[in-house]
Amino acid sequence: MLKNILFAYALIGFIGCSSFKQLREKVVTPVKGDKYFYATWGKNLDPSYLSGNVPIHLNGPALYDGNIYIGHSGKGFLSIEERDGAVIWFADEDEDYTSSPVVYGDSIIYGTTSGRIKSRKLINGELNFELDVGASVDGTPVVTSGRLFVQLRNHQIFSLDASTGKILWSYKKSVAKKTTIQGVGKGVVVNNLVIYGFADGDLVAFRVETGDVVWEKPVGKPNSKFMDLNTNIIKLKGVICTSDSVGNLYFINAKTGEIVNQVSSSASTNLVSVGDKIYFGDYQGGLNFIDQNYEVIGLKRVSKHTITRIGLWKNSIVSGDIKGNITSLSLNESNNIHRKHLGNDLSAIFTKPEVGALGGLVLYTSRGRLYYYR
Repeated sequence: MLKNILFAYALIGFIGCSSFKQLREKVVTPVKGDKYFYATWGKNLDPSYLSGNVPIHLNGPALYDGNIYIGHSGKGFLSIEERDGAVIWFADEDEDYTSSPVVYGDSIIYGTTSGRIKSRKLINGELNFELDVGASVDGTPVVTSGRLFVQLRNHQIFSLDASTGKILWSYKKSVAKKTTIQGVGKGVVVNNLVIYGFADGDLVAFRVETGDVVWEKPVGKPNSKFMDLNTNIIKLKGVICTSDSVGNLYFINAKTGEIVNQVSSSASTNLVSVGDKIYFGDYQGGLNFIDQNYEVIGLKRVSKHTITRIGLWKNSIVSGDIKGNITSLSLNESNNIHRKHLGNDLSAIFTKPEVGALGGLVLYTSRGRLYYYR
């Protein structure tokens, strides 16, 4: 589904060294609109580019213990204080990023488009290890029981020792379908299985320890040219749930790969579970949830445009659309809604809105703006 959004988005815009002083000078405060979205601080993390070649940012932050960790494409990787946006440390590296980092123990681990996986100390950015895996790391890493799993743009999965970077196993899927935009979603670990979706519409479960394929299930249905499974996979009461490129939802037995239920919908966002409900945004600008009876219940149409990402904040669903609008819809009162425009029609949100340790909302836009709202 992200592929379809990006394909339309690409019609609007085409997909060194920096000091602490220069980074601090980029701390800006967005224009205040709705008081609900009170902007405490913001950063411009957009790299230099030629006019007409506007970069689209697909990476996002990791939040831990009052700090925000994020890649600044073309500049380096940095740690930012949640409270005031001050830079804690900055690792100067000429890299680009299309996935979000993950915290493991006292380390932050992330991938780059050059095919590097790096682990740094949370406290000061010191490098623990660096590994070349040969292709762009487009999937956000998943960590379980000391093992790190990453998915690459070339349809390959790597399992690494999360402490040392040692390769434990790898798997490369043969994807004959040529009409793919090569993006990936995020895998999930269920008991002793790690499960990933691929560009040909297949969902594959691997044994965590060995990488053996336990089951493989065709799930994706063609939407125009694309069959990519590029959204997140969530766990809910013994089953997993994901969506295909059209936006249909699938409930699958994680142990066997059997499809328990298929729900027709037009999901365009990541999936978020709250209790026994699964929330998602759709291509028509609506917010919805699926109840325990597998029925789609419409909450409210919050936008005239496709919703790109959703998250939870203040007992509300926060959503962003493809035109740079963000909304907050109360889970308790459907008429309690707040809106704000991020200042640019290209400021879509392609990473999940996150909540920091201090309770603030962290948004990273496709225009490379990192905002913190209280």
